[in-house]
Amino acid sequence: TLEALDSGKVFLMAFYVDLVATIKTLRYYAGWADKIHGKTIPIDGDYFTYTRHEPIGVCGQIIPWNFPVMMFSWKVAPALSSGNTAGFPPGVVNVVPGYGPTAGSAIAHHMDIDKVAFSGSTAVGKLIQRAAGDTNLKRVTLELGGKNPIIGQCCVAGSRVLVEEPIYEQFVRRSVEKARGKVLGDPLTPGVDQGPQIDRKQFDKDLGAGGEREEGGSHAGVWRANATHYGLAAGLFTSDMDKAFTVSAALQAGIVWGEYALQEYTEVKAITIKISQKNS
Repeated sequence: TLEALDSGKVFLMAFYVDLVATIKTLRYYAGWADKIHGKTIPIDGDYFTYTRHEPIGVCGQIIPWNFPVMMFSWKVAPALSSGNTAGFPPGVVNVVPGYGPTAGSAIAHHMDIDKVAFSGSTAVGKLIQRAAGDTNLKRVTLELGGKNPIIGQCCVAGSRVLVEEPIYEQFVRRSVEKARGKVLGDPLTPGVDQGPQIDRKQFDKDLGAGGEREEGGSHAGVWRANATHYGLAAGLFTSDMDKAFTVSAALQAGIVWGEYALQEYTEVKAITIKISQKNS
């Protein structure tokens, strides 16, 4: 209920998607806590070399308004499972409610914070990177909303749709029918498909979204999809598996989850020890 009231999303979506995903995320990363380790490295001479994946330290996690609980778990769970705390003493996780210019800025500029993870706008992401460079060069990972090719209040929502010419008219017609069938209203009311936008600015932005028709084939579509400064996510719908593999490899977009997220919360240290004799 709080998630629906905070962000305007439908209650069933908040319950069956956000809450369930949060629980699964915490369980998943809890399983990684005793499986993070380094490697031994072959080296010439009588030396033994190995690596350690050590915790970064204090992590500042700045989450957005659209997925508060789920984003909290995405950031806190890998940080904790990577060992960025000694045990789980009181106060190891601190929640600081506030706005970007105050609470967010304080986290980004703090000299004792070693890592910042942020989900939000591109403009604020640039400010956080600049703050890291101006202070202690803290590690920064960013999940920023972009012009994802495939409307909504979500960083990975498709804000562009690239459609092949043979199905264009049918796609437009069916999309309009689908949109007209959506039920808007109170997100706590059963049967409602979409609640209110988070504020007037987002509402006006969505209403102002438009489209244009351009000519071109698959190569042109990939070029347009990649014509952004970065890519967070992209979707591809096709029954042609050859095209699916070819285009997905060409798209300059991707989301990193799971085990790879742990790499963002550890530092790799290489250790070399002189030994009397090496048998291999």
